[in-house]
Amino acid sequence: MGLEVLYGEHAGEAVDFCLEEICRESYRWPEKRAYLIVPEQTKADMERRYLEVRNRLCDRSCPTPPETKNALMLVDVVSFSRFAHRILSEVGGFPEEYLDKASETMLIHRILSEGKQDFKVLSALADRIGFVPEVQSVLGDFLRYHVTPESMRSLDSSSLDPSFITKIRDFALLMERLAGKTDELGYCAQGQELLRLSETLEILKRGGREASVWPLNRLSYLRNTSVWILGFGETRDFTPQESTVIDGLVRLTAKTVITVAADRVPSGRISVADGSRAFRFGRQTLWNLLERFPGTEIR
Repeated sequence: MGLEVLYGEHAGEAVDFCLEEICRESYRWPEKRAYLIVPEQTKADMERRYLEVRNRLCDRSCPTPPETKNALMLVDVVSFSRFAHRILSEVGGFPEEYLDKASETMLIHRILSEGKQDFKVLSALADRIGFVPEVQSVLGDFLRYHVTPESMRSLDSSSLDPSFITKIRDFALLMERLAGKTDELGYCAQGQELLRLSETLEILKRGGREASVWPLNRLSYLRNTSVWILGFGETRDFTPQESTVIDGLVRLTAKTVITVAADRVPSGRISVADGSRAFRFGRQTLWNLLERFPGTEIR
């Protein structure tokens, strides 16, 4: 258990270093599982780089036993969302009735169309081409950053633009009605998978009888698993949902490694702003990790 952070100005070099470490671990412990968590948009590229590094190391290590090469297939390259799906599916925690994006788009349009008297701004724009997917994207951001209808309604309206407050209240009402309709139809909304994963990791971390019996005992291998989180801390920090998952992984798995693109380790929150703007997100991510996980090993 514990967190390791690799930082540097050249993110590609840090990623290649981690990929080589993953391959070497697979050589030493052929039965050990490893997860490589990356941003969704870089998954295909990371899989390609991983295979290149694997083949290069295999060539260097010749003669290599055939079973050693096959053991590298125990490494999974996934996004946070896909990782949640993979883990929850093993214990029946991921619902079969999952509301996909297209269905959610139609449901949002229906809610806005039927509630024209309730939505002051959003309903008037609902029929515009491309508007509902934009609303859907905003709702996804609210969910990822733990913005709730209650927190939106609690904003001090006296210090904010009235039109902004009207839009925020529309979004608060839409979130509530969308959640109600989704439950009514018996579906699970998108974005809930990381919350469910965090709850599952918390149960496993606590141990006890619930974690030792079926189906959660099927995840006992996680205690001997390495998790590598690459490609974040470059253009954005981790979302609150992702941070909660990382918290569970650090306290449960054998090793958790995160790469960050940063030019230095900040000495405090104020010093995050000091330095090149190109590494601002990296310094912010690095400082947040150090605050959240005291004793983090920096390399």
